[in-house]
Amino acid sequence: MRAAQSRSNTRVAMPYKLHTTRVAERQEIVKNFPLVVKTILICVLPMLMLFLIALHVMHTDEQNEIETKTLQIEAIETEVRDAQKILPHLLLTYDTYLGPGIAAGWQDPDFFGNTLKIQGALNTKIQEGEISYTFNNLQGHDNLSLMLALGFLTQDIKAFRENSVFVAGIFERKFTENLSLSVGPMLQWMKVNKAANFNGTFDLLKSPIHLRWQNIDDPNNPSNGVDFQLNLVPSFQFMNSNFAYLMGTLSGRLYKSFTESKRHIFSLKFMIGSILTRNGQSIPPPDLFYAGSQTTLRGYNYWTVSPMSPTGQPIGGFSMIIFSVELANRISKDFGMTIFYDAGNVYANTIPNFSQNGLLQSAGFGIWYYTPIGPIRLEAAFPLDKRSIDKAVGLYFRMGQSF
Repeated sequence: MRAAQSRSNTRVAMPYKLHTTRVAERQEIVKNFPLVVKTILICVLPMLMLFLIALHVMHTDEQNEIETKTLQIEAIETEVRDAQKILPHLLLTYDTYLGPGIAAGWQDPDFFGNTLKIQGALNTKIQEGEISYTFNNLQGHDNLSLMLALGFLTQDIKAFRENSVFVAGIFERKFTENLSLSVGPMLQWMKVNKAANFNGTFDLLKSPIHLRWQNIDDPNNPSNGVDFQLNLVPSFQFMNSNFAYLMGTLSGRLYKSFTESKRHIFSLKFMIGSILTRNGQSIPPPDLFYAGSQTTLRGYNYWTVSPMSPTGQPIGGFSMIIFSVELANRISKDFGMTIFYDAGNVYANTIPNFSQNGLLQSAGFGIWYYTPIGPIRLEAAFPLDKRSIDKAVGLYFRMGQSF
């Protein structure tokens, strides 16, 4: 019986002991709860604070880096603007038919908030100069500008002698990064003599219209892209005898690099033009077409590719077609060579008559070298259809920077 009572007491005591142990554990947890909280506050909170401080420092450094880069960019832009203001553009030239020459220009892109440009050029045959002031962001539009220009031109060449002065106001609208249109009135006073067929004084009202689309990668050293330009110039003689005419030209340039290093570059250039008049009305000789220059049929005497008078004097034409192909090879970073082929002619009628006059041709080569004062370029062109007034070779030299 004692054994049975002992087993009964044991069954009663074990649950009570277990309950007592659990109560003691809970009391211990409650007793130690402040210690746990303290431990969390002491260990975790400083780590969290350090993490937040690190995030703040990283964000501050990033902001400082952005502000520093912004200041650097603004400083570079300021230096560029200052350089554009202070340093003039200077170009030394030589032409077999025009002799030695010089061209210079200066511009201030922030002259009372707009752009002031002064430029001029002279050689033994031609002297010209122009001053222009461009109102940028006209009426608050970033893509609209107005250029006011005043200029003069004097040239004494085989075809004629010209003295002219002009004033113009040209609006330019940029529709996209590639497409632009300019149009505006121009007044030109022109005096012409020594021409074979039409001399005198002309008072002309013109309205040049210029449409351009281009995506050339680098205007100074193009390697890829195209550039198409359409020019229309309605002209009206408003003093003395009245007459009107329309000159139109379409020109294009295409550049294609054969390699990623841009060492081998192919280029194709063309220009076609036509002049519309009423009943074959004569127009001022300087506004007719002529070819023979560094940009139109290299190697031929300057502005002598045109219909001729009975005495052999160029009289100008009413239509023109010129094209050129060129292959440039960059041998090193600063040195390169090029070979080219030109062809074209100027015609007496509004539409070229190829059956009467074929295309004159020329070929040649050139070298260029980049220096701290600008590129040096020398070209030698050989007229393949040489005439009595042409040299066996035409040399063209340029050194320096131009606008």
